Amino acid sequence: MIDFLPKMTAEEFNTQYPVGTPVMYYSVKTSEHGVTTSTRTPAFDLGSGHVLVSLAGKAGGVSIDHLKVLK
Repeated sequence: MIDFLPKMTAEEFNTQYPVGTPVMYYSVKTSEHGVTTSTRTPAFDLGSGHVLVSLAGKAGGVSIDHLKVLK
């Protein structure tokens, strides 16, 4: 089982994980195959309540629900 991030706001994410934080991104939450990358922007809230962040090597934003922070 993958330890995805708990539900948090963009402000909480940004306080704990600055730009450049290494993460594993899973394009589908049920997938066991992730991509190692890092955050390239602070997280931001969408009006829908979803929290996104931009990752190195990926266009656009991705949900923080699909991330595992690498330590």
